[in-house]
Amino acid sequence: MKLWGRNKEIIVHCYTDRAEVYNYFPIVENKKIIPDWFKKLKAPFYNSPEDSQVNLKLCSGFTELFKTGFSIPLWSDLFIEIGEKGSDYYRWQYSDKCSKIEIHGEKQYGKHFKVEEYQHLKLLSPWFLQCKDNINFLAVEPFWQFKELENISILPGSVQFYSQPTTNINLFIRKEAEKQRILLNVGMPVYTYVPITERKVRIETHLVSSEKINSLRKQAYGMKFLNHYKKAFKLTKERKCPYKFDVEE
Repeated sequence: MKLWGRNKEIIVHCYTDRAEVYNYFPIVENKKIIPDWFKKLKAPFYNSPEDSQVNLKLCSGFTELFKTGFSIPLWSDLFIEIGEKGSDYYRWQYSDKCSKIEIHGEKQYGKHFKVEEYQHLKLLSPWFLQCKDNINFLAVEPFWQFKELENISILPGSVQFYSQPTTNINLFIRKEAEKQRILLNVGMPVYTYVPITERKVRIETHLVSSEKINSLRKQAYGMKFLNHYKKAFKLTKERKCPYKFDVEE
């Protein structure tokens, strides 16, 4: 017995007004960014306990992760300098000279992540997403490509692109006894989105006008506070989504 709508494809529209981001560092399906170290693992086999080759290629948890979802690659080299533990010093610089970062203070996340020990950064993504289907996506750290940066934690969450379009990347950097200098390379995955649905999800990327992006940005800022978000979410339930889902090539 087939459930109604289960086989209907979900499309996520991905918008940016930056041509270099669209052409060289687009949002990509996870199956297209399987790590090289994984590809180089020998093909597993098992003939006997003495004659076998068992490795991560047999792990369904890993392989299934790369069969679904999509990731945002870093759109520019990013240099970060973080002061030593107890210091409030930090500075950053993108190579593109135009991308931005915001900071959330300790009041937003309490005393668990003390500013003396952690530095928060929010990378403002050039991508804005829309989806006609009201489903959630787990936003998680792409650990398998990100593991060498041990002091950086990409913060997980659950999002939907039915009533909000932003894809900003929140992270904490753990401070050390000495000042740290960190270089994040352009093209490395910085956020992985895993759809919570049995339906197939397809992404479509679009290079659009700055006016389109500014419109999405303004709508996103209107949902910055919780009550605004709840109001907007209520509208989506009434099928009055604030987005028209107009696709501009």
